[in-house]
Amino acid sequence: MADFNLPLAVALGACSFEAYNLPYHMYGIKELHPCGAETLYMDPAYLEEIVEGLLRVHVRHAFGLQPQGEKQECNPFVTVALGPGAGRTHAVKGSSDPIWRETLFLYVRDSETQSLTVHVEHAAREPENINVLLGYAEMKDLKKLCDGDVHNLQLDLQGEGCSGSVDFSVRYEPCEYKAEAIDSIKAKAVGQMLIDDWAPGREDWFDAESDTWHYEPGEGERFPGLEEAALGDHVQQVLSDATGNLLTEGVDPTREEWKAWTSFRDSIAEEWNPDSLKAVAFILNRATSTEVWIYRNQQTREAVIAFRGTSNPQDMMTDAALAMSAFSPGHRSGGSKSPNDVAAELSDEEVLQGPLGGIFASIKSMERVRLPKLPFGKKKKKGSRKTRPLKAVQGLKAWAKAQSVMLYGVEHDEIWVHEGFNEAYQSVKPRVLDIFDEIIGECVNSRSPAAGKSNDDRWRVYLTGHSMGGALATLCAYELAARDYGNVPEPAVTMYSFGQPRVGNLPFSSDYDEVVPDSWRVKNANDIVTRVPSLLGYHHIGVEVQMFPDGQLTISRETSDDLREGAFAADIIPKINEGMLGDDPKAKEEFEALAKADMEVWKSIMSGAAIMEHMEDKYHDMLKKCVEKRDEGGKLPVKNLAETGE
Repeated sequence: MADFNLPLAVALGACSFEAYNLPYHMYGIKELHPCGAETLYMDPAYLEEIVEGLLRVHVRHAFGLQPQGEKQECNPFVTVALGPGAGRTHAVKGSSDPIWRETLFLYVRDSETQSLTVHVEHAAREPENINVLLGYAEMKDLKKLCDGDVHNLQLDLQGEGCSGSVDFSVRYEPCEYKAEAIDSIKAKAVGQMLIDDWAPGREDWFDAESDTWHYEPGEGERFPGLEEAALGDHVQQVLSDATGNLLTEGVDPTREEWKAWTSFRDSIAEEWNPDSLKAVAFILNRATSTEVWIYRNQQTREAVIAFRGTSNPQDMMTDAALAMSAFSPGHRSGGSKSPNDVAAELSDEEVLQGPLGGIFASIKSMERVRLPKLPFGKKKKKGSRKTRPLKAVQGLKAWAKAQSVMLYGVEHDEIWVHEGFNEAYQSVKPRVLDIFDEIIGECVNSRSPAAGKSNDDRWRVYLTGHSMGGALATLCAYELAARDYGNVPEPAVTMYSFGQPRVGNLPFSSDYDEVVPDSWRVKNANDIVTRVPSLLGYHHIGVEVQMFPDGQLTISRETSDDLREGAFAADIIPKINEGMLGDDPKAKEEFEALAKADMEVWKSIMSGAAIMEHMEDKYHDMLKKCVEKRDEGGKLPVKNLAETGE
């Protein structure tokens, strides 16, 4: 295992808190993935590496669409996909022959292997309803479309019960054109934002005015009605002069909090210099409010993936989704069974012997209760029993078994993680993995040659994040370390998080520590977020690095809240009873330690310190004190024995 690196922690801390910022500029077009994640590219050099050119798709209209579903409605919209990118039109209300006249822009990564797909769907008015497929078509021979000419296409729609055709035109613009027409690309970028920023359920999404949704800019033109300030005051300067520190280009450089981080980071840049990192992409999934920044340093073969933490009510709902769900990264077999699967396999006897045995016995006793059948309906044969069991009993039994698994623990080796964190991570996972593969050359369409690569070509990836961002970084680190890499050497994975909560159960934690040993959870001593979730079977991962106000650290595999690690309520309650009423000295000692720890937590909550210790400025100040203490003593200020150094 590597040693804890304080300068690296400061640099990654800067990335973690920078992840709370939205991009201050972008290059090219915003790319929408079918999973819902949007990608904005920050580095034109990176864009030139991965992209052959730009495909302009002008969706005109469709004919003879067949309404689908129970209500036979037809509010069609079109999704055009090319590789990891996609574009969508608005929906036309109540039309089997809709007219869109919208232009979408898609990146061409490999014209030899990629195909263009078109899906026409009925847009459900309510967000919770599923869109209905009205037909799809595929254009496999993309190469012949990439000659710079305008190609008019009319494709018949396929699919069970589907009919009709869709009419559109395509025109390919090579990479050289993009480099020479940055103003036009800038206009296209804004246009793509207008086209893609839609959501079912919004009334203005239906029958939008054509001027709102369609405009084809010429070179140097702008979209009508858009102020220059919409892209930021310094966009023109950035577009014309791509020098400067891209690590901070994605934020407002006047923000005081960021000035403190950049100044602090620069003060130790000689030890681990982040200025050579270039921000290449920003990923956002609006449905889950998940944001990711990705950086790279080509010279040193290093990449950084930083996840944003909790910053809005939607994120708080994600944090509150405390149930566990199965997680199976790469090709590992763990986590194949969900908590519901495990609960369903429990026998009645196993539940009766557990903490919910009394409640479960009461539920089972209701199985003997039978209700008389109502005197109408289908007639039964003479002599048949005219009673029926309570249907609710089976539901109650299933509930009791699920609670036995989730609240009180059942022995198993399945890998489970926090359901909310898992959903947020999965919503951006395809794009994060795609871009990382493009960076290291693993992607099939990557321009980086894979043949003859050795361990000298090995990349190192740093995962980082604060709060919920640290939890998502943990899942991503586990994913990247457990994957199979066929074209390049397996990358080295390092994870530094700040104030992260627990992420998964004990099997997850044990397997994670095996595949990602270079993991460090940096926390302030009184940060309340690092103590949750509690008593639900959650267990921390990695090495805990605890910072104190005097600038000293403790570094240990054992957490400061060890009694609650991986524990369920059923594990703690007997200890409390034995500690209060029993005669076992060890039980009394554990109870006193637990009570003392809980009292400290409640004191910090009442004083406000528990929340303040979780904030950005507090982590900045504590890391700064640790650096100052290290400079005074000439060594890492660790006050406990641990396997660490510099």
